[in-house]
Amino acid sequence: MARLSLSFRQNNESTRGFREQYERLPEHIQALTKAACELFDKTPSHRSLRLQQVAESGRSNAHPGSFSVSITMQYLAIYVIVDGKNV
Repeated sequence: MARLSLSFRQNNESTRGFREQYERLPEHIQALTKAACELFDKTPSHRSLRLQQVAESGRSNAHPGSFSVSITMQYLAIYVIVDGKNV
C-alpha cells in the first residue's frame, strides 16, 4: 500500500487481507483509498466517507461491531476498533 502518514499508521492497522485486496485495485482506486484513509485519520466522521455500522447478518464476513467507510459508491473499506486502534 502506498505509504500513509505517520499519524494514520500510529492510530490504525491494516490487515493482510486489506493489503492484498488493495494491491489488486486499479491505480485510480488505490489513490482514492489512500485519500480516504488520510481523511479518515483527520476527520473520521467526515460526510464524504459515509461512515456506517455494518449490519450483522449471516451473509456478512465482517466482524461484529464493524464499520464501513466509502471509498467510492462501489468500493468500501471495513474497519473495527480493537484495543483502541482501528483495524
